Amino acid sequence: MAKKSAKETQPELGTPKETSVWLIWGGDEFLVSRHARELTDRLCPPAEQALGLEVIDARAETKDPAVMALQRCRGALNTVGFFGASKTIWLRDADFFSDTKVGRLAAVKGEVAKLAEIIKGGLLDGQRLVISASKVDRRSAFYKACQANGEVIEFGVPEKSYEQEKYAAEIVNTLLRGAGLKATRGAIDDIVGKVGGQSRLIHQEVEKLRNYVGDRKEITEEDTRLIVSASREAAGWDLADALGERNIAKALDTLRQLLSQNEKAFVLIMGLQNRVRELTVFRACLDQRWLQLQGQAPWQKAIWHGAGDASHLFDSLPDTLQPERMNPWRAGRLAAQAGAYTRAELARAQQVLLDAHEAMLRSSAPHELLLELALVRIMGTQRYAA
Repeated sequence: MAKKSAKETQPELGTPKETSVWLIWGGDEFLVSRHARELTDRLCPPAEQALGLEVIDARAETKDPAVMALQRCRGALNTVGFFGASKTIWLRDADFFSDTKVGRLAAVKGEVAKLAEIIKGGLLDGQRLVISASKVDRRSAFYKACQANGEVIEFGVPEKSYEQEKYAAEIVNTLLRGAGLKATRGAIDDIVGKVGGQSRLIHQEVEKLRNYVGDRKEITEEDTRLIVSASREAAGWDLADALGERNIAKALDTLRQLLSQNEKAFVLIMGLQNRVRELTVFRACLDQRWLQLQGQAPWQKAIWHGAGDASHLFDSLPDTLQPERMNPWRAGRLAAQAGAYTRAELARAQQVLLDAHEAMLRSSAPHELLLELALVRIMGTQRYAA
């Protein structure tokens, strides 16, 4: 789950690497805090924390708390532990190591530079420094000092929706393994669909499931349906994905959730029209064998083999409709969805959505009802040949 590079690796918990400085940071606040706490407990067991651990709260909305936290940290690093024992300092929840309003202040930058110099010079024997932060400027001397003289662990949240779902599924699997549980693919998808990528909420729901199933070791879709709370706000692409997956129950549930969030049916239907347009292009590419799916659902990758003499057909299309120019995982998702429909069904779906869109403009029927009926007509049981 943590982003890794040659110098940024995630240690196995319980066996901290031989270093004295750890910088744990990223947009996933829960995983940053959880990992920092677990690492701190391993460096300084709870029985020794009264004398061997100093926690410095580094949340700061103004200059003075930031400067005081950094000065306390430097002071702690310049002081040996009681009776010469080892000492762990945790600079917790720092939010001034990036280009923020507080982080740009000269006094704060000066204190950060002093901390960086201590890290570069090496800590006193027996001292360990753990820093947890929300954002860190990778270009800064502080970051480079931590990278060169310690260990950097990043827990970043992906920006793209399809990457967020994969990330959330990885968190679910990790937490289930840690609890000695496993789950069906459908159960994992249900947890992600209801909770989203917020790792703190995922942790809470997995803990609820662990207590609910008792001695049973596998989580089922029935368990998640009964126990997992829907706390994630739906987005327009969730509805488009449900349409693409030809999952009518999911589509109607998502539509109702979106409407409860005050989303407009008139806007949602335009997103669905765009999705059907994408699926039509991908269906044609699959039929012509220009495109091939690789890997296991739902994380399939699209391999583009080229359109040969027909390449000119793509010249007038925007990049968002050209599989060759897309992220292969995003293209794989669309190709898999296109496989759920024939070309005739996609052509009919586009007409159904166009008719519903026009009805929204010309009739007094509720827009929500028109969109719901359109979804039922598109994803009904009747199939249409290519």
